Amino acid sequence: MAQAIGSIVSGFLYIQGKTIPFIISIGFLILSGVMSLFFYDTGIIKTSHNYITHILKSSGYAFKHPRILWAIIFAFVFGFFFRSSYWFYQPYFSAVNIDVKWFGIIYFGFNIVAALSAKFLVAKYYDERPRRILIALCWLLAVSFLIPAIIKSPFILVILALQQIVRGLKDPTLRFYINHNVDDGYRATVISLVSLAGSLGFAIFAPFVGKGLDANSPFTIYLRMGLILAASTILLIFLRNVLKPKKLQINRWNLWNIFFTME
Repeated sequence: MAQAIGSIVSGFLYIQGKTIPFIISIGFLILSGVMSLFFYDTGIIKTSHNYITHILKSSGYAFKHPRILWAIIFAFVFGFFFRSSYWFYQPYFSAVNIDVKWFGIIYFGFNIVAALSAKFLVAKYYDERPRRILIALCWLLAVSFLIPAIIKSPFILVILALQQIVRGLKDPTLRFYINHNVDDGYRATVISLVSLAGSLGFAIFAPFVGKGLDANSPFTIYLRMGLILAASTILLIFLRNVLKPKKLQINRWNLWNIFFTME
């Protein structure tokens, strides 16, 4: 909601002076930093070893547990595609002749969709298995890449808004999944490892996307990203079934079970 309001206000402030939004942002960052000093934790479980040892133990814990390992791989893959999506907006808007004066209003709408998704959809799908939701978000993001690549129109903003549904659901669902699969002593560090994996995926592959965007139209990049994400989603489903305990008999492991079931 704050970003939605900021999207509108920043546009007007930018007209008055290009540095004004940056200066105001610094003020908000300082205010946030001061407020964070008053946060406190309850029920802290302190480890008997030093921080570096704890990091190593937490990493070993994560890679030894298939569900957490899958979450790390998911974050690495999904982090790249999702974080890249934001940087495609301006090239795509320009390619379909949306004037820059509308950008703030569009971002306002996008942030409202994200906020409403986080508010209502998280509660609506609370009883669903988190992995099902995460895989569904992958498909939704892939669709939001593919359709704008095929239908080149300003009205396709409705489809791009699907990415904001992904934004609203992704973090609560992934953290819920981790919190229910990690012991208290490792939880905070494992959450950080998953976040690190998402940042690392973007850091490694984003330069290649940038190069591709320089050499091709946004429509071509959207198409490539959608197809690669669809293929990656199938691999994530396959990997999920490989890593989970084998409750099924080997003769029942047909293609349907491997690629489409998430029980």
